[in-house]
Amino acid sequence: MSISNIDNNTKPIALDSNDASKQKELQQLKKACADFESIFIAKVLRSMRNSLDETSLFGNGFGSDIYSGLFEAKLSEKIAQGDGIGIGQVLFKTLAERLNASQSADQPAAPISLNNIYKKPQVEKQQTLYGRISAFHEIIQKAAEEFELPLHVIYGVIAQESGGDPEVVSKAGAKGLMQLMDQTADELGVEDSFDPQQNIIAGARYLRQQLDDFDNDLKLALAAYNAGPGNVRKYNGIPPFKETQDYVTKVVSFSRKFSGVLNEKPIEI
Repeated sequence: MSISNIDNNTKPIALDSNDASKQKELQQLKKACADFESIFIAKVLRSMRNSLDETSLFGNGFGSDIYSGLFEAKLSEKIAQGDGIGIGQVLFKTLAERLNASQSADQPAAPISLNNIYKKPQVEKQQTLYGRISAFHEIIQKAAEEFELPLHVIYGVIAQESGGDPEVVSKAGAKGLMQLMDQTADELGVEDSFDPQQNIIAGARYLRQQLDDFDNDLKLALAAYNAGPGNVRKYNGIPPFKETQDYVTKVVSFSRKFSGVLNEKPIEI
């Protein structure tokens, strides 16, 4: 998304200094405002669609929900890339003026980042499965790149583990989007399992560890993610637990469905 498009109707904001760090803060602020407007537009489009009858432009069924969610996300992004609806412009102008004022008075400005502005997306219960998970797409993409994992596999794990609910807690005590147990979370350096960014990054790291330990065999790695690597080694394969066997099957199924939406080649199994 171009960050230069959101200030078409605003006067340039000049900082008191040409310090590179201050210019970088302005660039980060522009990006955050543009992203916020895109998210807001997506919410409006989704609310408009939910107010109509159940007939969808893409038909009905699982595929319909996924493609409708993707359509809304892409349309909102394109709108925000243009002149938008003005929210990003006003927000940037207001925050940039406050930043300039605080720096002119030699007062330290609070760090500006998208994480501070939009740290925990609020998940609407009426959203589709894809809509709930795609609310965290930027975090998932970061995790996928860092740990060399396909996007659709992380989507599949989140779909099965939590259904895209960042605050869910299982009967066994697993928490968050990728259902981290407290001991595992501690070992991975997680301070808050309900924080989407910490949870997804840690979950992706743990899945990468299992893939490395089991020769990139996705089914064994998923079994280890669910039942623990010790059980996979004990049974020399997927453990004979119905829960684990069903888990592997469902994650693989979800991953294959999401691969098409995310324009990725399904991982070989």
